[in-house]
Amino acid sequence: MKAGDKFDELEGEIISIGESRKVETRTGKRVNVATAKFKSNETGICDIALWADNILKFKPGDKAKLKAVEVKDYRGNLSLNVMPPSKGGSIERV
Repeated sequence: MKAGDKFDELEGEIISIGESRKVETRTGKRVNVATAKFKSNETGICDIALWADNILKFKPGDKAKLKAVEVKDYRGNLSLNVMPPSKGGSIERV
């Protein structure tokens, strides 16, 4: 897996979820975000950001399906970025 890789769909497990924190988006909106560890056969274990309501939807051990995912390099760490719904991105429990 390398930065720029894209996946139409990934299924895996939420391994852990870190503490949520407030961040300011590019548009100036303040929202909660938490970093979770996600494990799948295609990616191994990697970070994924859970935004707003998704923080409360998931707990460690939950199975998840991600759609429209891109691998990003954030501060030297590879992480999964789910595209916004307008670009077909979603994350849901399965």
